Amino acid sequence: MRPVFAVRGVEPVGQPRIVGKDHLRFKVRSNTHVVDAIGFNLGHLQNKVQNGGKIDIAFSLDEGEYAGEIIPQLKIKDIK
Repeated sequence: MRPVFAVRGVEPVGQPRIVGKDHLRFKVRSNTHVVDAIGFNLGHLQNKVQNGGKIDIAFSLDEGEYAGEIIPQLKIKDIK
């Protein structure tokens, strides 16, 4: 099992989108750092991310692949 972390007051960047069956993909910013995030089966939380305010997230660290490169991403467990 991977450890689960929590961060309060991060800012969603851009528009969240649903990928696959019901997975929520978006980016979050804390200070000057922007990180990719994905929430498997969390599509029902899309409205919390696109409201424009800051959110609290619970996540584990993961890695994804983009254009043949491995990139860090947050695997979202919950959004408040």
